Amino acid sequence: MFIWRLFLDKLPLKENLRKRNILVDDDDFLCPVYHEDVESINHVIFNCGMAHSVWKTSYNWINLQIVLPQSPVNHFCPHSLGLPNKTKEGFGMLCGVL
Repeated sequence: MFIWRLFLDKLPLKENLRKRNILVDDDDFLCPVYHEDVESINHVIFNCGMAHSVWKTSYNWINLQIVLPQSPVNHFCPHSLGLPNKTKEGFGMLCGVL
């Protein structure tokens, strides 16, 4: 359910809540961790310093070096193509954690 909502950009993050006029206060629009960027799908999953650290540590754990993309769909879909079985298994475990 989470991945499906992630791909459709339907998670109740501040950017989406603002689009629906649920959040109207500009001060409440930023990431609650670092207060530097808008809390959006891309920010929460890839660009937030905390998320970036998790991805970096996880990929180091399965011995894979990548550049994080700017959208969840671009990130998750290509991973099954052309990777060694051991890496696919490690990536499968990472996706299961999500």
